[in-house]
Amino acid sequence: MNKAEKRDYFDWIELGISSLIALFMLIEQRVIVYLLTALFVNLIVSGFVKGFALPKKQLLPFMGFFAIYFIGLLFTENMDEGWSDIETKMSFLVMPLFYGVKKRKKPIELTWLIWPFVAGSIYYLSICLYGAYECFEIEKSRFCFESVRLSGGVHPTYLALYLIAGSFLIAYDIIENKAWKWMKFSIGLPIILFYFYFIYKLYSLGPWMGFFGMLTILTFAYFYWIKRLLIFGLGVLVFVGVSFLVVQKLDLLRSDYDTVKKELSTYFEDEKAYIEKNQNNINSVPARILLWNSSIDFIKSNPMGVGTGDVSDELSSYYVDKGMVAFAEKNLNPHSQYLQTAVALGILGGLYLFAVMIYYLYLGFKHRNYLILALIGLFASANLFESLFERQKGIVFFMFFLVIFVIQISHTEESKQ
Repeated sequence: MNKAEKRDYFDWIELGISSLIALFMLIEQRVIVYLLTALFVNLIVSGFVKGFALPKKQLLPFMGFFAIYFIGLLFTENMDEGWSDIETKMSFLVMPLFYGVKKRKKPIELTWLIWPFVAGSIYYLSICLYGAYECFEIEKSRFCFESVRLSGGVHPTYLALYLIAGSFLIAYDIIENKAWKWMKFSIGLPIILFYFYFIYKLYSLGPWMGFFGMLTILTFAYFYWIKRLLIFGLGVLVFVGVSFLVVQKLDLLRSDYDTVKKELSTYFEDEKAYIEKNQNNINSVPARILLWNSSIDFIKSNPMGVGTGDVSDELSSYYVDKGMVAFAEKNLNPHSQYLQTAVALGILGGLYLFAVMIYYLYLGFKHRNYLILALIGLFASANLFESLFERQKGIVFFMFFLVIFVIQISHTEESKQ
């Protein structure tokens, strides 16, 4: 590497801060606030020295999504909740600005983000296991090693999503980056297996749906690019058959499958009777069916949305009116980000989020970028079953890696011009 190609000091500082963000993503997200502040300071100083770049056009969609939520404050009665929601969604604006307007010679090196994230996750999962063993010593219950009691305070959905994404990133780095390849393979494979032990034990529906969605999109992309879609179709049939057999053999998955099948069958046999019977049943599958049903009915009655900060209050009142008192007491959200957004911002808001996801899938296909396809496939699918963008734990992780991936393709585009 000659002197002209060397990364400048501002790039090195940005890389160091970004590596720390990846490291603390699971350990302690409050630290990330200070790291983002440091990133902002580096951006400002760098801007005064070298100037600023125009915001990357590929990052504008989620900045627009934040703007729509901000406009939604105009229709909000509960302003305390509204400003809290805006604060939660600030990363939709902050990440694209802090990374997207900095002039840089080279894109951020992904390897320096992946392995700090892996180190942080291993540290965090070790704490989770230690807590589970302490629980087991007292209670002698296998439930200490499942779901919330294993996740160490992070919601199982977010933890499982992090680990699925982390598994893909490890595999991607091993395949794409030749440096230390066999050493990374020997370390990375056991870590991926360790991750999937946790994913299985965390017992969360959304991440598994996200995982299958991610695999489907990645597989389709691969066979599309090599012009072998017939093989893809046959592969899907084989995969569905094998998955069905696996579900039947694994007790935990078979139990889930039987429950979902039974609940859906009962619901479609007599929708009204099912709702009346389960109007205070907050168990996972019946609760989601009622939440989705209620949210759709609510959106039909409020097609323009209720405002950024009024979702919780309005839905709770609606639940009470429908006799779903337990749902109101638990303050349950729609458990689908698309429905959640439509409740807040109206049908157009929900469609906007869906269109943004489609746009990034298009971007991934256009640039043959597996990273973007994997991230969007994972979150777009999981968002059907969870409201992932209602907590910073979902938004920060998603936007951090999306911005890094987009900067890579943007830099490639600029270098060709």
